[in-house]
Amino acid sequence: MCSTKASFMSSRNPGARLKQLAKEAGFVDIQHTVLKVPWGPWPDDERLKEIGRWSILSMETGAEAYGMALLTRIEGMAPEDARQLCAEALKDVKDKRIHMFNNQ
Repeated sequence: MCSTKASFMSSRNPGARLKQLAKEAGFVDIQHTVLKVPWGPWPDDERLKEIGRWSILSMETGAEAYGMALLTRIEGMAPEDARQLCAEALKDVKDKRIHMFNNQ
């Protein structure tokens, strides 16, 4: 099952391969910039704070749907447990003491 999970996740997250994929498609002079995106309004910088607010909105509207699919179908978790984990994750994202971010 681990190889299935790894295959599923790598096909859904092409970030590390984007430059190579663009090159294979015939693009030249490719510049790939990785941005640090905050989850929540914790940054001091106003622009990053705004991005963090939008990230929370995205998570509020989609976390359970995506989480339920991944946790129940791929991880085999019981729906009740998956729903609880999604709720806890959203609670943590809203906690300004926890400084989460992802690279995009």
